[in-house]
Amino acid sequence: MDMRLGEERRKHIRVFFPGGKVRIKSGQIFALVGKIVDLSLGGIRFTTETDFTSGETITIEIILVDGMKFKCDAKVIHLETEGNQNMCGVSFLNLAEQDEQELGELVMTMRSRQDHKCIDERENQ
Repeated sequence: MDMRLGEERRKHIRVFFPGGKVRIKSGQIFALVGKIVDLSLGGIRFTTETDFTSGETITIEIILVDGMKFKCDAKVIHLETEGNQNMCGVSFLNLAEQDEQELGELVMTMRSRQDHKCIDERENQ
């Protein structure tokens, strides 16, 4: 059994990212909406009322709070249902090089902020 913490098992750094949205393509338009929980350079986890199947390929548009947005195909890796909400984890399949670079910079910035926030909270206890 792998006893390493979640972050150490992952290929990419994952950060908590409230406020971002995911729009899922339905037919010719991006109509179905989910809320981002966390993201990494390799994929995102989001909540949605939409049902997916593990292994399914979907087209998504990610809209981040700073106005940054990008589209790509993604593979559904994990799906967990909680009431009428689904927690969906997807991996990016064809993220454009520039989007990948911008997302990588954003993830590192968010990681630094979250690390500093944790340190500040521990010091104030």
